[in-house]
Amino acid sequence: MEKLKSMINSDKENFSSIIYYDELVQVSPKAKAFHFWEFSKDLNISSVYRKGFLKFLTEHGFYRRVSSNGSWGLVKITNGVIEYVCKEDIVIYIKNYVESITKPLKIYYSRGRREYKVIESEQFANVFYKQFHLVINEAFLIALEFDNSQTLNDTKDSAYLLFKNTVVKVTEDNVTLSDYSEFDNLLVFESQIIDSDFEFNDEWKNCQFAQFVRNITNDDTNRKNALRSAIGYLIHGFNDPAKSQAVILYDEELTDKNTPKGGTGKGIIGQALSKIKKAFIQLDGKSLRLDSQFLFQRIKEDTRIIFIDDVAKNFDIDRLNSILTEGITIEEKFKKPVHIAKVNMPKFLIASNIILPFDGTTRTRRQFVIELSNHYSNKLSAGITEPILQEHKARFFSEEWSNSEWNGFYTFIVKSVQYYLANGLVPPPKLNMEINWLIQKIGKQAYYYFESIELQKGQERITKDIYEEFKKQILDDSYSQRLFSDNLKAYLKYKGMSSKFDKGKVLIE
Repeated sequence: MEKLKSMINSDKENFSSIIYYDELVQVSPKAKAFHFWEFSKDLNISSVYRKGFLKFLTEHGFYRRVSSNGSWGLVKITNGVIEYVCKEDIVIYIKNYVESITKPLKIYYSRGRREYKVIESEQFANVFYKQFHLVINEAFLIALEFDNSQTLNDTKDSAYLLFKNTVVKVTEDNVTLSDYSEFDNLLVFESQIIDSDFEFNDEWKNCQFAQFVRNITNDDTNRKNALRSAIGYLIHGFNDPAKSQAVILYDEELTDKNTPKGGTGKGIIGQALSKIKKAFIQLDGKSLRLDSQFLFQRIKEDTRIIFIDDVAKNFDIDRLNSILTEGITIEEKFKKPVHIAKVNMPKFLIASNIILPFDGTTRTRRQFVIELSNHYSNKLSAGITEPILQEHKARFFSEEWSNSEWNGFYTFIVKSVQYYLANGLVPPPKLNMEINWLIQKIGKQAYYYFESIELQKGQERITKDIYEEFKKQILDDSYSQRLFSDNLKAYLKYKGMSSKFDKGKVLIE
């Protein structure tokens, strides 16, 4: 017996583990388990031990988590940080673990017997590759333990911006920097953590992003304040359903519906938000259908902002208003539909070259419109292909920014959140949105023609005469009188006048 003990002790350096079959967990009459492996009576590794596999996953931070919308997803928790994962992530994690086993395992029948077998490390990998599909699948992972730990969330009166080195708490009166140790009882989402250290930059008003904001608002105080409040609103993670609005970015410049210009900086605002909120979903507005049953399946508990970029002419703004008012139902393939209540909804940012319908109380109440100046688009028209680089000498959000520049940007965002908490959404001045809507509806040529003939209440005009005069100016034989009359009605309605067409004449009232 002493000789056997001596031999076992000398083997410890050469083997990953030394185990005894008679001391293992009995899982069937013909098999026992160690860790998450099953061994047969003849001491061969035979399969993956499922209960042990679930225990291993939990010990390594894998859980199921129920989000506020009622659905569940797979997460990994590491040092208080939650990250959403998928089945493929678990496969890769276990693969790396199994392949890290470089020493063989030695298994004895019992402590009193000399007979043993050596299980080479390659055998563990071989069993895993043969059987991982049996334990890493949705049906089996339903048995994974739940995690219901509280997370650090924004409140009505405060917001938290998480950096690698500090937690920035923002209220309307103060900005404080704290250590993560002060929040030991709360988890944070990995998507909340900005991949950078933060140091307050007192010169934040002079950073390049602040100059960008001045440029796209023509350095108008009211417009700057409106945009800053919109940025703060989108970053603030608390959602008050009664005040929920979609922030919509338009070009200030008058543009025809067939020749929208763009290039004013709408996309850069979206990029800026994505640098602060990694749980940021960008959707292609051109191909987007708000009635698609699987549209929002990417939304998770940590999703904060949905950016719909460059919406199509037929974008259903009323469907979006309904989502803001009532919440949404998420459908994923092969899963039960779940509803996200309006209080848990992400916030929406829309960039559009097309003016969306805005008439009616509901539409007006749910839209917060920001119009951007043509400061940068004019440079594009002048042949400058990269106006940001030409003016600011660096590409935004790239390695061309110094640490000071990044901290200036982050500080600008922090101050914008504080401005929003103090002032709410600050109404922007009305500029060209309504005129732009009309021009995109009837065309620039019709708009400027109607403006030139000075239509007024009480006038009676011969429709054919003004139509023929218009056709001489546009030189377009395909422009019908019916279309002309429809556009005239729309123009007069926009001007607050009505029209009656009778016997070739139009009476303006």
